[in-house]
Amino acid sequence: MVNAMTKDEAIQRLNEVFGATARKHKIFIITKKVSASGMSREMEIYVFDKKANDMRWITPVVASACGYKMTRDGDRMRVDGCGMNMHFAVAYDLSQTLGKKIEYQSL
Repeated sequence: MVNAMTKDEAIQRLNEVFGATARKHKIFIITKKVSASGMSREMEIYVFDKKANDMRWITPVVASACGYKMTRDGDRMRVDGCGMNMHFAVAYDLSQTLGKKIEYQSL
């Protein structure tokens, strides 16, 4: 399980990940599980690291920054709600939290 961090620490970490120069940033969101009622989803979030030419798992950092909860095993973020595109909701929350334009792609 990943160590918990404060909202400010998470925002600082995400600003390091996204960098200060680029205007647009893209995250990749994977829905791993939808509850039987359809009222919650478990997601993983990644960002592409151009320097390492690899995907970076940023799920717990995004959860801390935006106020979402992690699942019990700590590998997915739980998003509650229905009636809208929850991937958009996560990207929008992240965009508002960081003050950066965040685009997303659903995988």
